[in-house]
Amino acid sequence: MLDGNSLRAEAAALGALPGLRSLAVRSNGVDDKGARAIAKLGTLARLDLSGNRTRQLVGCVAHLEGLSALGLDACDLSGKDLSPLRKLVRLREIDVRLNERFWDAGAQTLSVLTELLAFNARPR
Repeated sequence: MLDGNSLRAEAAALGALPGLRSLAVRSNGVDDKGARAIAKLGTLARLDLSGNRTRQLVGCVAHLEGLSALGLDACDLSGKDLSPLRKLVRLREIDVRLNERFWDAGAQTLSVLTELLAFNARPR
């Protein structure tokens, strides 16, 4: 868990953890470089990116096809921003609370995730 830090250039160091299964980097100001580093962690099953506001995060996360749980609360995302997540067919839990623009198309976007068991989308 690396909550409340500044994970920017340091994110490349995550590549040294190739067997990592769970990562929480809430409110770290993850930038595009950090998002790309996280996307290379193909063994991740659980990922919490809550409080990070880099839109590229969603596109990068969509390559982590083994994810079963994803936290994206308070990331200032719209429903359309979530469309790359349609690839995550193994996703069972997602938290998109506090993304006020989620409701424009978010539920419809995620409706293809048939394995989803837990969905938290409280607007505020």
